[in-house]
Amino acid sequence: MDQKLEIDRKLRSLLRQWADGNVDEQEVHADAEYLFEQLQELTQRPDDTNVGSLLYEALSHLSFLPQQLIIKDDIIVILNFLDTPPDMLEEGWKNWYRYWDDELDYAQRRHILSDNLYYSTYKFPSES
Repeated sequence: MDQKLEIDRKLRSLLRQWADGNVDEQEVHADAEYLFEQLQELTQRPDDTNVGSLLYEALSHLSFLPQQLIIKDDIIVILNFLDTPPDMLEEGWKNWYRYWDDELDYAQRRHILSDNLYYSTYKFPSES
């Protein structure tokens, strides 16, 4: 099996396990970092017009899970992004950026996660 396809399969499985409560955010973060390292050994970041860029972006994002304040609610967004058909890449990227940059209320999410030590120990440079 192609190594990139195997990494994609492992990521999807990991996200389903998280959604089902079989792993926690710390395990997802650690596994995503490992998968991202594996992917980086295989390829450089593809151009956004390449379907391979979706997996690269999702793993890149998840490798900063606590800093990005990624929670279970975001799993569907990540899976939908990974499922973007090749002929809809531009729309897939627009939806991705719209969600993370415009739709997500980071202040509210940070407040909700303030009691979770895994998330609350990460601070943005502007907060130091």
